[in-house]
Amino acid sequence: MDSLSTRAFVSGCILDLAGLGVSLQTPDEVRAEAVAHLLDGADLHPGAATIEVTWQDGPLPVPDRPSDHPFPGLGLWHTDEGVALRHGVLTGFAADNGLRIGGGADGRGEESPLWLDFRRIFEPAMTYLQAAHGRYMLHGAAMARGGRALVVVGSTGAGKSTLAWSAHVSGWELLADDYVFVRIAEDGGFEVCGMRKPVAVPGELMESPPPGARHLERGGRERWELSADILGRGWHRVAAVLRPAHGDGEQSELIPLQKSGLLTEVVAAFLASGDQVLLRQWFPHAAALSRLPGWELRHARPREHRVAEAARSLDAALASA
Repeated sequence: MDSLSTRAFVSGCILDLAGLGVSLQTPDEVRAEAVAHLLDGADLHPGAATIEVTWQDGPLPVPDRPSDHPFPGLGLWHTDEGVALRHGVLTGFAADNGLRIGGGADGRGEESPLWLDFRRIFEPAMTYLQAAHGRYMLHGAAMARGGRALVVVGSTGAGKSTLAWSAHVSGWELLADDYVFVRIAEDGGFEVCGMRKPVAVPGELMESPPPGARHLERGGRERWELSADILGRGWHRVAAVLRPAHGDGEQSELIPLQKSGLLTEVVAAFLASGDQVLLRQWFPHAAALSRLPGWELRHARPREHRVAEAARSLDAALASA
């Protein structure tokens, strides 16, 4: 599918996120460009919208107290009516199958670009709104082969993007490198699909970026951002869960994880875990997901071996699951 144009976002369209229709319309092309930076690789949904995203010029009110979450630069507050958000020049409010966004009328951010402000509002808001429909949005990666998938969770900088890129170049179907949706299958197992957004590849792993790759450098981390066109589609059966880590050996290693440690990672990956109602909803599913086979995948230390070694360990994990 061709990438969505900014004109599509100005005119209004219904995107497919985890099988749900999400309608979105921006006031102008400048803000449409901020949306396209994240969502131009999304598919269109063939049916009606379940979730509605609207954007107004003026800011939305946010609580006059410290943020409920310690995310750098992001204000996120739980209220009786829903979830209020603020990042840079944008504010947002998510409740009742709707996300309202305010600000950005002058077309630029201040401390961060407008596209990043939009991303930091949209992603956590979708976590809350999708959970009401049994789609649990996790900060993580996923890759599939033969209809079976591995879900990768872990802290920022642990090596999720390295695993994602290793999967892609070794013939796996990469579903996502940043956010995935997990749902309960009819037989009680788990299925995963990815959020179709640009893929970030660590700079040290890509000597010759392909045409159209976008160079990013934030927080001391160099990345190349590739089109979402390289991502696969659809729901895949979850076979195992991985937690990446930096190793010090010549080869990668798979270390079996204690279920308690894996549960901690799976709960932390759910961005709405600070909401007690949603946490109670998610926790039994997180516990069940943590009972699947799980390993810590320790990356090889030498950069020149890292991708091939990670791919070898991915194959071994799927074969053992």
